[in-house]
This record gives sequence, structure tokens and C-alpha cells, in this order.
Amino acid sequence: MLPASPPWWTEKLVIPGFFILVGALVGWIGTELKEKLQARRSKRAFLRAVGLELDAICAQLESTDKTVDASLNRLEQGGGPPHFAGVVRRTVFDSQLSKLRDVDDALIVEVILLYSDIGTLDQVVATLNQQGTELAKLASDITTSLPYVTAARSRVMSALLVLKEESVKYQRRVATLRKKLPPSPYSS
Repeated sequence: MLPASPPWWTEKLVIPGFFILVGALVGWIGTELKEKLQARRSKRAFLRAVGLELDAICAQLESTDKTVDASLNRLEQGGGPPHFAGVVRRTVFDSQLSKLRDVDDALIVEVILLYSDIGTLDQVVATLNQQGTELAKLASDITTSLPYVTAARSRVMSALLVLKEESVKYQRRVATLRKKLPPSPYSS
């Protein structure tokens, strides 16, 4: 007696359907794993690049401190007002953040918060430059009385002190965050 052959729909539909389903499942799992690995690599690369940018920002803030001190000394001795052209570097952060698959990570959130807060330095610099321009105009006008120039000089000095205070505050925040990030591949 011959064994009974399975019905035609088993050979033509069920078996091929099963293999198609298994193939799709394997493909989906493979794609998910590949995307997760790529996301992990992107996150690591982003944090490393942000670390390098934070190193540059820290150097920029230290330079700002020295410039503020020199400007304060010059103003105290009757010199002209400073004019700052510094803008906090954000190129890496701005260009790479959108490439992350997921930002739901405590370290990435901390980086985002720092970069969103550090923009206040640009506002302080803009205010300082505006007050410096006002002082320069008052000082160059021979019809302006000394009390107006003295008041304007005092406002510029106050703005310089605010810039110094903010700069020191952000230097501490950058240094604290930098310790949490991957080390620079270029550091010795």
C-alpha cells in the first residue's frame, strides 16, 4: 500500500507560506539587530564628537575669561570698551543630533540641555557689545558729560562680570559632562 500523499494545498500553499513567513521573520530580526547596532555606533560616535567639541568650547571659555580680565583692567584704567565676536561652537552638535535614532538616554539628554543652556552666553555677549558700543559713542562725543560716561563704563564692567561669571559656570558644567563622555581618541 502506498502512503497517502498530502493534499495539493499543503504542498502548494502551506509549505511555501511557512517558509516565506520564516524568511520574513528572520529578515525582520536581522534588520532590527542591524539597526540597533548602527544606532549604538552612531550614539558612541556622536558622544565622542561632542566630547571633542566640548574640549574646544572649554578652551574657548578659558580664552573668554582671559579676555574679560584684560578688558576689565583696560576699562579700570580708562581705556576703551571691548567688543566680543565669540559665538559658542555648536557645529558637531547641530549637524549630528538629528542623525541619532533615539535620544532617550540620560547622557544624550544632558548634552542637549547643556547645548540649549549655553546659548545664553551669546545673549550676554550681545548685551555686552551693545553696552560697549554705547560707551564708545558717549566717550567719543565731547559734549557728553562725565557722569554719563561713568555710568556707561559701569554698565560695561557689570556686563563683563556677568560674562565672566557665566563663563566660569559653563566651564564647570562642560568639565563635569566631559568626564562622562568617551575619551578623545587624540588625547595622550
